[in-house]
Amino acid sequence: MRIQIAFALLLVLPSGVGAQSDHKAAIVSMYTKTLDEMQKARTAGEIDRIVNAIDAPDWLSINADGTRLTREEAKRELVRSLAGPRGAQPTIDLLWFNQAGNSATAVAWVFGKSQTIDTTGEFGPKGARHEVLVGALVRDSWILTSAGWRRRIHEKLFPNRALAVDGKSVVFPPLH
Repeated sequence: MRIQIAFALLLVLPSGVGAQSDHKAAIVSMYTKTLDEMQKARTAGEIDRIVNAIDAPDWLSINADGTRLTREEAKRELVRSLAGPRGAQPTIDLLWFNQAGNSATAVAWVFGKSQTIDTTGEFGPKGARHEVLVGALVRDSWILTSAGWRRRIHEKLFPNRALAVDGKSVVFPPLH
């Protein structure tokens, strides 16, 4: 009897682990595709299509300071951002993923590099050009729908901030 139970567990467990791995891969792919398409977007229609492909209709963003943003408010901000300059394409580094049934949670660093002129002298002499790595720590709640995975809640746990300037960390004190 114990051998039959152990064998049954061996048959069931790998598929459960594989299924979670497949769901994780699907969500990572959605993040990557969304970031790529947002970098290329030029119109409000493209923004709408991109948002529809990743976010649930009741999607909500919660910033680190507690400010909330609805899906429609976020889309308006994204459309406004089309007129401004774009930095390098952001990258996502998935730190933790858990899937249970039709829901999943993902915790990730989202970061990107850009060239900036330091007008305030925050990173050195005023007017100096710097390469700045900016990032945020986020937690996303996902739900599996008939159309596939959709994000329901996007929370910034750690706000956008400079992580490194000219390749040197500004988050942690330097090691001596």
